[in-house]
Amino acid sequence: IEMAVALIRRIGIEGLASSGSEAAGGGPQAQGDAANGRLLEVLFNTLLDACVSIRDLDRMAEIFKMMEHCKVEPTSVTFGTLIKAFGQASRLENCHEVWKNMQNAGVVPTIITYGCYIDACIRNSDIAMAEEIFGTMVRAGVKPNAVVYTSLIRGCAHAKQPLKALELYKEMRSRGIAATTVTFNSVLDIIARQLADPKKLEEVMDDMREADIAPDVVTYSILIKASCNAGQIASALTLFRRLRSHGLNFDDVAFNTLLLACSKAEKVSDAEEIFQEMIDQGMTPTHVTVSILVKMYGKAKMLNEAVKLVALVSDKYGLQPNLYVYTCLIQACVRNRQVRRSWEVFTSMLGAGVVPDAITYGTVIYGCIYQNKLDVAMSLVRHAYRVPPASAGPTRDMQAGGGSDAESLMMLLRAPAKGRQVPLQGDVLRALSTALRRRELAEVVAELDEITGSGKLQPKGSRFSAASPASAASPASTASPAYSATPSSRTSAYSCAASGGRTRRGSFGLSTE
Repeated sequence: IEMAVALIRRIGIEGLASSGSEAAGGGPQAQGDAANGRLLEVLFNTLLDACVSIRDLDRMAEIFKMMEHCKVEPTSVTFGTLIKAFGQASRLENCHEVWKNMQNAGVVPTIITYGCYIDACIRNSDIAMAEEIFGTMVRAGVKPNAVVYTSLIRGCAHAKQPLKALELYKEMRSRGIAATTVTFNSVLDIIARQLADPKKLEEVMDDMREADIAPDVVTYSILIKASCNAGQIASALTLFRRLRSHGLNFDDVAFNTLLLACSKAEKVSDAEEIFQEMIDQGMTPTHVTVSILVKMYGKAKMLNEAVKLVALVSDKYGLQPNLYVYTCLIQACVRNRQVRRSWEVFTSMLGAGVVPDAITYGTVIYGCIYQNKLDVAMSLVRHAYRVPPASAGPTRDMQAGGGSDAESLMMLLRAPAKGRQVPLQGDVLRALSTALRRRELAEVVAELDEITGSGKLQPKGSRFSAASPASAASPASTASPAYSATPSSRTSAYSCAASGGRTRRGSFGLSTE
């Protein structure tokens, strides 16, 4: 763009304007000038579009001024490009202004211009305005195409209006407008995510077969997710294995969806197979992937495997644990009654500069309660609320056999904590208060009340008895809310690698021949 603008400046605004000016008469000179004028229009619209692609509004404004100086009249393409740029920049008011200017200039919008305006409204969560523009387009006699309908369908999905999206899809079909692969996938994704209706899913797949459009990796990913959501994990695994045998590559969303389903169903061997397929495909595990597997190993009483996995991913892929991975690993330690090991992980977490949240603190505190290490638990409370430690010497619990792991943890907890306070959950504080009362540590209970600013923490029932192993045997699983390492709702970002092959009925009407 910089080189193109420099070249235009070298030629000069006057030179461009004169080459594109209209001549009198209808001879060859006039025709040539008209052709030059068209070339200038294409030139400037191309430059404007390039600015949109890199989201450079300042440069776009500069080129638009050059266009005015050259007396090149803006067309529907120009106005559509400007609307697209302002829509991407979340400046919907500017989109409305450009649209009014276009109407005042007497420029008739095309289907592409309408599409840009509708898309801008949807991007900025104004589905009502998008529908109004759509109605204006239809009344003006401009026939909607698949792109416009797909934009509206996605807008309804974003607005959590799945039934309206299906109505638009049916309207599109009734008008004889051919749906694209993107349209079908958008509708399938809405059904899988917001309706969970296998019958409707099958109907759309029938429409897709009737239109002779082959499913791609996005389609299959949606179907696998739908199978998992419906609890049909065996069907999802069968479809996944069949497609992988045909060389179809999946993205991390599909892999994580399957891993999460296997984790919930306690299918450890299947999850390990899927993870290995992910590695064989050349994909790098994400924090979501690692969190799911660590949580699964913790539930399966396979703590060593969880620790090995975190170390493997760190050493081989350079993916250091984040807050969620650390928290899941700490929960796995506490779930398996390896409280001191949870201290080691928490110590590593602080040493790596990862700031714990309320769930992380709560999980470690529950482990301390289970081990009757109440001094360590109180040190964690002080650290969470950014209160200076009570003393610099060894604590009574450590003197009773805390060990080097406790010493390392306490040394870190004595260091001034940075950042804001992390208010702990009420259940955690009540459990600790109950344990302190059982030990008749009234002064410490008073300190806990003062630190947390919650007054007297009256226990809820008796299930948090620190003296009774039965009541605190698995604190992370019974009282501490666990992280749910699910693929992000951002996660509809499926890759668009096309898959070939014919299809026949199977899980949700699909399998590969």
